[in-house]
Amino acid sequence: MMFNNSEFNNAYNLIKNDELNEANKLLIKLRSSFFLHPDYLFLMSLLLIKSKRTYLAIDAALLSLKVDNTEAVLKKHSYENSSNKLIEERYLFLISMFKKIKNLELVDILETTMKNKNPTSFLLYLEKIMPGIRLKNKL
Repeated sequence: MMFNNSEFNNAYNLIKNDELNEANKLLIKLRSSFFLHPDYLFLMSLLLIKSKRTYLAIDAALLSLKVDNTEAVLKKHSYENSSNKLIEERYLFLISMFKKIKNLELVDILETTMKNKNPTSFLLYLEKIMPGIRLKNKL
């Protein structure tokens, strides 16, 4: 199991098996309790990419990474950090998405971040180039 939440695991399996309507129904059900949970956001990004909504998928995955590294948000909502396996999968997903849209600069930065297991520099870079990724309005 990659997720600490069994319903997240169910949603993940539904997405991987292309049962997108069922996955969407489950994620809608979970939204009120987990709308900012990093694992929920990652699942949304996987669903969005299957629905051919690449840029929304990237946004959801980036927000997932940001929330997972913002202690105040995790604490406020009583969320746990993602598992190491899930963090790695999220990096690989983002790398594949940035390759898809041919943003090789972000691919290089993410690969270095993944290797060093320190997302701080990547997140700070993102805040410079994508100011909308900040979480101030979510705290």
